[in-house]
Amino acid sequence: MCKADISFLLNPLVQAPVTPEQGPTASLLHRLSPSMTSPERSPASFTCRRLLVAPYIAPLEKRRSLNKRARPTMSMAALCSECFSSSDEELSDASTAASAPHPRKTHTPPCQVEGCKNLSVSRGLCVRHGGGSKCTEPGCNKRAKLCQRCFQHGGYKMCTEPGCNKKAKRYGHCWSHGGGHICEAPECTKVSTQGGFCWAHGGGNRCKHEDCNRRSYQKYDYYCMRHAKFITA
Repeated sequence: MCKADISFLLNPLVQAPVTPEQGPTASLLHRLSPSMTSPERSPASFTCRRLLVAPYIAPLEKRRSLNKRARPTMSMAALCSECFSSSDEELSDASTAASAPHPRKTHTPPCQVEGCKNLSVSRGLCVRHGGGSKCTEPGCNKRAKLCQRCFQHGGYKMCTEPGCNKKAKRYGHCWSHGGGHICEAPECTKVSTQGGFCWAHGGGNRCKHEDCNRRSYQKYDYYCMRHAKFITA
């Protein structure tokens, strides 16, 4: 058609505007998103589209709101007090565990003698009932004290006090020079024997004879010197 014709001048051709191609995703967002809609849309259509988008947006908003609520805020004073309380509890638990008494573990069997609660030393017997090393002196069955000998056969040390020729009992001294315990009786300064008392206050072994309270001797089979004469006679 020639542009000089009267029909073209009265009815000119209007070129249609070219719209950019939109993919299915962009067109869907354009239809669903309220921000991309023109302000000339009616409120009814906007409300309808809002109802369509609400199921997809509401869970995300709820999750964000729950996350914000789940974060508790603590002051610095409360945080410090909680740290100090937890450390005090740990220290108290550690001190309790350290102060708890540990049971004594022993692998030594008890003495085989019936009714004896002592631990065995050798041959299944305690020292009192024949356990331990014996004196090497021929014919002696006593317990060895020092150098494999008993007290009577040289298993002892001499008193370290200058000029004293007695046998040392304890701490390198004899009874007279402090090698023993003091009697437990009030105002008594004598050395105690068996039982914590001196001979005058009932300490030591006594005569096995009936109604006799005299001092006994091991060499007399635990009789006093007076009754030992009648036993040996």
